Amino acid sequence: MRFSNVAGIPSAIESLYRGDNNLAGIIFLLPTLITGVFCQNFPEVVDMEQVRLHKLTNLSNDFHMVSMSEDPQIALDWGKGCFITIDPVLFSDYIVDVHATFRKNQLNFPDRMEQEREHIALVVPFCSIKKITIHNKELANPFYLSIPQDNHEARMEFNTLYSELISLLRKKYTQEVDGEEEKVTLRAYAIRYLDFYSKFGSCNNPFNKSLAQLVELYPEFMSNFLQSSHLSSKTGLMKDIVLNSSENLFKEHPYTQSIDASYIFRVKESTTCYEDDWAKPVYD
Repeated sequence: MRFSNVAGIPSAIESLYRGDNNLAGIIFLLPTLITGVFCQNFPEVVDMEQVRLHKLTNLSNDFHMVSMSEDPQIALDWGKGCFITIDPVLFSDYIVDVHATFRKNQLNFPDRMEQEREHIALVVPFCSIKKITIHNKELANPFYLSIPQDNHEARMEFNTLYSELISLLRKKYTQEVDGEEEKVTLRAYAIRYLDFYSKFGSCNNPFNKSLAQLVELYPEFMSNFLQSSHLSSKTGLMKDIVLNSSENLFKEHPYTQSIDASYIFRVKESTTCYEDDWAKPVYD
């Protein structure tokens, strides 16, 4: 993917926040561990027009990307009490500062939108999620990878992984995919994702632990995970469970399991920025 005439996230920002009132229903699923939180729109080039389409109050989500805010209170409001706290370091090259992009293109927001302090991406990797907040209950993410800003090797390798995931998702949303081919590519991606943890994670790599060990270390998180993922047995290493399920990540993820030709080739719904009173920009 490429970016054209947009502004990236400032390096000084250490955390972003994403609110989602359906957070509990998606964040603890097994596929989410590998795919992260993603949108339904995967343009080849993210430019000002894509950012404007994203900003519309477009209920179909056809042009929406993954929204994040610098302000945790905004995320709390967006998610009606449910939000994730995100470390942007690993995927900072793929985050767009919405407000700075509007200014760069000599556009600005109505006051009601300016307060959102919004940033967008196509995917928020699960390994970049620090904490999960569900109605005042805060859970640490045992799969969070804390990578320093100056670890250029890790960031370069993750850029490759991230681009690969975007390509997999774009293909799923825009093409009729051969089922067997999809299984092979998903398994290969899961292997590389686990290898990244092995290389850059700490000695406490959660994928090298059994479910029983993880339940003991992170009881609240794992209780939600086991319930959401319908896992009854606590035997086996986490990495083996992921690999055994990897071929069916898209079949089991609620966002992708129902994608078919009628969805892929539908006519996308949109308005324009100038027709939508909430999203309408004004020139300086």
